[in-house]
Amino acid sequence: MNILGKFQTIIIFAALILGLLFGQVAIISDNASHFVVPFLFAMLFGVFLGNTSQGFY
Repeated sequence: MNILGKFQTIIIFAALILGLLFGQVAIISDNASHFVVPFLFAMLFGVFLGNTSQGFY
């Protein structure tokens, strides 16, 4: 198991805490609606980039 796999739970929990803390900053919370869709596109692109067409015959 690689290092990211070992610490996956801690990384997710840290991302959750950072997201909640950054959400309290006025500048970020006021403009959050403009960032959601681009970051969702980037996340989905990253998810499907790892999927290859092998095995989908």
